[in-house]
Amino acid sequence: MVMKKLRKYIGRTIGIALGTGLVIAGGLVGVEWIRYRLSHAVTDNAFVKTDMVNVSPLVAGRIERLFVDEGDMVEKGSLLARIDDRDLRKAVKVREAEIKGIEKRIELARLTVRRISEEVERDIEVAMRALNEATERHRAVVVRLRKAEKDFKRAEALFQEGTIPQADFDTTKAHLDAMEAEEQGMRSVIELREKELEKAKVQRMRVEEAKKSLNTLLAELEVAKRALDVALQRLSHTDVKSPISGVVAKGFFNEGDYISPGMPLFSIYDPENIYIVANLEETKLEGVDVGDPVDISVDAFPGRTFGGRVVLIGKATGSEFALIPRDVSAGEFTKVVQRIPIKIAMDNDLKSILKPGLSVRVGIKR
Repeated sequence: MVMKKLRKYIGRTIGIALGTGLVIAGGLVGVEWIRYRLSHAVTDNAFVKTDMVNVSPLVAGRIERLFVDEGDMVEKGSLLARIDDRDLRKAVKVREAEIKGIEKRIELARLTVRRISEEVERDIEVAMRALNEATERHRAVVVRLRKAEKDFKRAEALFQEGTIPQADFDTTKAHLDAMEAEEQGMRSVIELREKELEKAKVQRMRVEEAKKSLNTLLAELEVAKRALDVALQRLSHTDVKSPISGVVAKGFFNEGDYISPGMPLFSIYDPENIYIVANLEETKLEGVDVGDPVDISVDAFPGRTFGGRVVLIGKATGSEFALIPRDVSAGEFTKVVQRIPIKIAMDNDLKSILKPGLSVRVGIKR
């Protein structure tokens, strides 16, 4: 009987001790829980994020080949895919043939300009030489005419004095008339030669017209070259290259599919550019500043705590960016605690193991 009472007493004592310990332990945990939440802004509404880069082709066409798959690491500028380029290669050949044709026409136009220039300058030189010769002959005739005039005046004076006979006077008069006629004829020749020179100079307009035609062809050549550059650039765009170094997160098309510019072919992200966005209740925002340390718990790695820091506090609540904003203008209003997005940078050792989209729990020390 005594032993039974003793065992009952010991059992009750142990039960009381265990209960007391559990209460004390629970109290300590509760105190720690309360203390942590008083000193930290805690939220489970947090996710691993990254800046996805959607790679799209700049030309439309059928996907001829894919060179990477989801999960592959790629370097900036590495080849991701190739679009069927047969039509674009034909366009390049057409532009090249067009340029060759224009270049041949330009060469012919240059030969024409050279030939016309030589002909015109030669005609001008001939006309100038003929004019100079006529002018020199006219000067010589004028000299002889002046001498004939002097001889006539002298013969006229002698004839009036009766010193020379009528025949000598008539001969002198006939020589003067002949010289005057010759001088008049040479003057007409000079006028004709001057007209021929002006006509030859007018032919220089042919040279200017030929040069204008040449300049037009040169302008056409520049336009054709620019068109070729565009065709070559479009041809180069059939090679879809990565704009950044990172990981291929998602592929949206398969080989043989038709794709247009602006349609995402791959989504790529930089593993070094992973961060956390925590949507913190507005009631917990007090005391949170940029640079505050953050405790990070990841659902995928239970029991482990990682470190980070606040790098950005949003300037507006998430509801402001909703596709369909809430309308309270009719008076139907229920107050809902709004959330502010907080951007958190993680330690490098955490970046290497986290994937975009994972759920996390954060505690921001205030």
